[in-house]
Amino acid sequence: MNAAEFLASRGRTISTHPVTVRLLDPSDPTKMADAPAVFRLVPERLRLAALDKAAESLSALKSAASDNRRIAEEAYHLLVEAVRQESAPAAPFFETVVQAKSMLLETEAVRLLAEYQRYTDAHFPASLSDEEIGKLAEAARGHFLPDLLTSYGYWPILRALPSLAAIFGAPLTASSSPTPSPST
Repeated sequence: MNAAEFLASRGRTISTHPVTVRLLDPSDPTKMADAPAVFRLVPERLRLAALDKAAESLSALKSAASDNRRIAEEAYHLLVEAVRQESAPAAPFFETVVQAKSMLLETEAVRLLAEYQRYTDAHFPASLSDEEIGKLAEAARGHFLPDLLTSYGYWPILRALPSLAAIFGAPLTASSSPTPSPST
């Protein structure tokens, strides 16, 4: 049982977003086909690793890459992580970056990257409004963290933690961090 199946067995799902991928036929580049797939959130660690791999690929070129080429290269690397099979969202849609490059035009890769960004902006906003923070703070009074996670979801709670800590008077200092500082 993988993590997605485990969450599903408990009535939870990993947020995905349907997307149509316009593919080239590697054996005949004049033929194209639309394929159903889904986006899933790429964790920050994997997103940064994909960007690092894209930068490595570009640094291997004999001449400097244009901005358009850099964006496309980053798109290919990120899409390998973000695009999943519609019928099995835990399974990647593209097995490798080489496969993604052979099956996607650069313009399609950039389009998908823009659509992925819209998906993440809508479903995983970088911050919460003052009104949302207020609602969470009110809900936090007298509730345990599992109750809040069930009611609001992981990402809103994660983004609200610094504000909630300030509202409830918890200091946000190096000594309050669960991660040891380099001097300890």
